Amino acid sequence: MSQPLPRRILVGVSCAPDVAEPPLVKIADVDHRTIEQAVWLAARVKAEVHLFHVVDFIGESVAGHDDVEAVVQGSLTAEMEAIQHRAADEGVRVSYAFGRGRPWEALLAYATTISADLLMVSPRRDDLTTFQRLLHGSTTRRLLHHAPCAVWVVEPDRPLGVHRVLALVDDSPVSAEVVAATRALADAVGAEKHLLRCLDYPADVAVRRLPDAERALRHYHDRVRENAQHQLEKLVGDPSGWHLSLGEDWVARVVPRRVEKDKIDLVVLASVSTNTLRGRILGTTAEAILERSPVSAWVLRGIPEA
Repeated sequence: MSQPLPRRILVGVSCAPDVAEPPLVKIADVDHRTIEQAVWLAARVKAEVHLFHVVDFIGESVAGHDDVEAVVQGSLTAEMEAIQHRAADEGVRVSYAFGRGRPWEALLAYATTISADLLMVSPRRDDLTTFQRLLHGSTTRRLLHHAPCAVWVVEPDRPLGVHRVLALVDDSPVSAEVVAATRALADAVGAEKHLLRCLDYPADVAVRRLPDAERALRHYHDRVRENAQHQLEKLVGDPSGWHLSLGEDWVARVVPRRVEKDKIDLVVLASVSTNTLRGRILGTTAEAILERSPVSAWVLRGIPEA
């Protein structure tokens, strides 16, 4: 897995009813924020931005017109062109295109077509009802599971830019890629680098059965922490430019506390896709973090798991 800084960023753009000009539509407010973040990033890493809107059941319901595609494209084109002009002032090339179908499938197909190396989306669709969410599922969730490239989920309530990055690692080989990507991004945008590893103690049950279990357990935990700290320092090389820390709980519970305490703007982690029933029920760590914490997440594409 190679995770260079992105050079071709694809932004999924959704629409919402334009109450000022019914029955026309406009770019959803949360996606305006995602586009702003994409342009901000592209200006600093010398990337190009591709905007892509998929005419789906939302577009059909708000357009209220027989020629849905023509209405939606006509409504959004002026906004897309205005974004192009503003981005050009920052030295960023922006293009746009339209598709038709299920948003997540069309986005994945277009990402492959243009060889996107980063897909940026908002974490929620405010224009979906609960019934629509149950019926059609979450576009963001499906992209996290199936995207052929990294996915950056932009939290719209956070300030523009990235000032403090938190990399999440474990003892797997992909952790080196997470560190490399975090370092490259932080250096490019001038952000602080934070690194977190959450510990588990697989031998706890066995150790508790030993004589003087309390002392043995304390010794075992100390050894695990020492080894983990050594691995963190080995991962980053020179630790002087990093804020290193260990967590003693499930990562999805630790991260929200760290995000609040350290004012983290972006969490970087690797996603391991899985086709098992357990994987579909439990979801990914990225999903759990996004559900529990209002923070943007850069999810690198990890190694598929059978």
